[in-house]
Amino acid sequence: HREGIGVLFNFGAQPDAKDSNKTIASLSQGGLSLPDREYYLKTDPKSVEIRQKYVEHMTKMFQLAGDTTEMAEAKAKAVLAFETIIAKASADRVSMRDPNKRYHIVTRKELAAMAPDFDWDAYFKLIGAPAFETLNVSGPDYVKQLATDLPNEDLDAFKAYFEFHLLRARA
Repeated sequence: HREGIGVLFNFGAQPDAKDSNKTIASLSQGGLSLPDREYYLKTDPKSVEIRQKYVEHMTKMFQLAGDTTEMAEAKAKAVLAFETIIAKASADRVSMRDPNKRYHIVTRKELAAMAPDFDWDAYFKLIGAPAFETLNVSGPDYVKQLATDLPNEDLDAFKAYFEFHLLRARA
């Protein structure tokens, strides 16, 4: 995030949707490479083909970065599986259009309760966020679901996911 690469979630400043005189901290769902969560979840032939082409693309990116074909394929499959977990936690497009469903002002302590294994204070300090007490968490269910699902993932899946997003951002 400090490098401007959007992984797992988005964090930044935005106008307060209920008081445009204020700028507030905001955390929202993010971290997908394909345009929408449905690209990961639909099972029709076109969607399956898109995911297959996506894996081929990632494989080539990893190869260009120096991985063997076998390692690149394994990483690409791991990234797709990892992003599918994120997609399942993400709200759909229709829900995201409703501003009331995206407005949840919480304290930092409440955010920490949503994802207790993530050191939010260290994260905010490391990215250089200014001091704030509250923030808008546009998808509390998203944060809670990732906090439940991602700790079960293998460290190599995290590494492949972050590596691909770095390659993608710098390509």
